[in-house]
Amino acid sequence: MPSIRHTQTLKQTNSFLLQQKLQLLHLMHLSTVALEDYLKNQLEENPALEENNVDEPEEVFSNEEAEPENKLNEIADYFDDDETPDYKTYVNNSSSDDRVFSAPIAYAPSFREQLKDQVKEYPLAPEIRRPVEYLIDSLDDDGYLREKMSDLADEYSFANGTLINVDVIEQAVKALQQFDPPGIGARSIQECLLLQLQRRENKDEKHLIAEQIIQNYFNELSHKNFEKIEKQLPISVEDLKEIIKIISHLSPKPVFNASKDWSSVQTIIPDFVITGENDQLEVTLTSNPSSTIQINEDYKRIVNKEVEFPKQKKEFSYFRKKVNDAKWLIEALQQREHTFLEIVKVIVSIQRDFFLTGDKKDLRPMILEDVARLTGFDPSTVSRVTCNKYAQTPYGNILMKDLFSVSMLTTDGEAVSTEKIKQVIVEIIEGENKSNPFTDFDLVAQLRTKGFPIARRTVAKYREALHLPHARMRKLI
Repeated sequence: MPSIRHTQTLKQTNSFLLQQKLQLLHLMHLSTVALEDYLKNQLEENPALEENNVDEPEEVFSNEEAEPENKLNEIADYFDDDETPDYKTYVNNSSSDDRVFSAPIAYAPSFREQLKDQVKEYPLAPEIRRPVEYLIDSLDDDGYLREKMSDLADEYSFANGTLINVDVIEQAVKALQQFDPPGIGARSIQECLLLQLQRRENKDEKHLIAEQIIQNYFNELSHKNFEKIEKQLPISVEDLKEIIKIISHLSPKPVFNASKDWSSVQTIIPDFVITGENDQLEVTLTSNPSSTIQINEDYKRIVNKEVEFPKQKKEFSYFRKKVNDAKWLIEALQQREHTFLEIVKVIVSIQRDFFLTGDKKDLRPMILEDVARLTGFDPSTVSRVTCNKYAQTPYGNILMKDLFSVSMLTTDGEAVSTEKIKQVIVEIIEGENKSNPFTDFDLVAQLRTKGFPIARRTVAKYREALHLPHARMRKLI
């Protein structure tokens, strides 16, 4: 029967191995950008780790023999400067305290911050200045005010401990709607479009009619009932075409067109590079982080007992723990790089035709289990390697997840990917008569003639996934 001490040791070992496995899975999930941020923090937290500046010239010392001893003294002083050694407050790198670092983003002030800057510049009445700021915080991410005015009044009153009526909120909304970008603070898409037109300068008659259409015939406009609008105003077909063109250039979202300037922008940096020459495809990683860090030589000498270090046993254990953590991290990064390459090489081999042409119709049906079976890795590992990862190709950056799709059989018994069917739908819609566009039933009939027996609800699902509106909304005058 094993001893209690043996059992405890076994449990600690299993727990440690599980923590390392979870940390490795976390490394697999990180993108290249997020991993760089993660490694920066590891370099700060683990003094046994240092950057491997292989391209930098070696520093010249006046007394080379004294250098290791001096450095070791510095390390020893590190403990003497503080009554409590770091190992006593150290948090295990693999514990539940492990932080998850998100991918860095290129910072720009949010649109709410910029709106609040305008509050300082705009001549507002004192009694509505704070309600305007409250409304800015109540905007959704598209710049709309979705809540009822009465609810906003109640919420403001409760939050500020002072009673405010709906009329004051309405005044604050009107003031907010004078800010930039035009359409901000709109409560509906109709109001958003109208606000943009009202802010236009040097408006001609067609702009005034456009305002009238949005204000009085918005339901007819949204359903593209152009015949009724033409009769009600009345205006010629040619004038109506020009007016609809003016309206179509308006933004349906107040913050939509200005998103690059008004919000934080995610920087896309590819994780893989896929190149092709003479029908030969090659896969490389954009970075090999395992080669950018190394274990500090002085720490290794201490752990290997190559030098005398007359300190307490616990302090020696601290150095050994730091070196072991650093060694494991480097090995884990090497394993990550190997796994990434093995998995992506198999994906590229499956999707060879697509990577040679860049045509989505050449995508083959492929699911996680297909790649897992060919690589020997678990489907969950394949998912982590491809999730939120980008590949640089001659046809631009592509999201790895977009390469996966289920299959369906054509009338000839051929297995094709859903992506190919989607591209066929795009081609059919691009070639339709815009004055009489295909309904979803028409698309079903068109696809059947091409050998794709698909139900109408499936066609509708694919069309919506492609952000293609239904037939009524695609109709042109």
